[in-house]
Amino acid sequence: MATYRAKCWLGSSSGYQDLEVKANTVTGAKEQFERIYGAEQVINLSEVRGGSGESSSSSGSGEGIFGLALIVGAIWALMTFLPWVLMGIGGFFGAWAGNKTGKVSLAIILSLLAGGFGYYQGDKWQQEMNSDAPVEQIKK
Repeated sequence: MATYRAKCWLGSSSGYQDLEVKANTVTGAKEQFERIYGAEQVINLSEVRGGSGESSSSSGSGEGIFGLALIVGAIWALMTFLPWVLMGIGGFFGAWAGNKTGKVSLAIILSLLAGGFGYYQGDKWQQEMNSDAPVEQIKK
């Protein structure tokens, strides 16, 4: 038995109401709206899919895989473009700090300096991550 939902006119005292019934057919659902609720007009009659009491399939596993792929892709992009990412972040914060003073020239200078430092630091970190130099252990 399926659940059907419709907007029904119940008279001027109640107006339009959203109602639900369980029925085997659309015609049976319309008859129930008219008989049980006294609906004078039934509009937007449709079957409710996956409502309460009904089992519904979920696409959670597909969403989980997509989310995991998105996170892995973001980490890869961050590691690949680390100097550029840090340059953008540094430039943004430099411009933000310069705008707090109200001077455009200071905002531009701080943006360039902070962005340049971000690029330098990001390039340095990226070279350290990609280096194949052996790690030396010092024993006392």
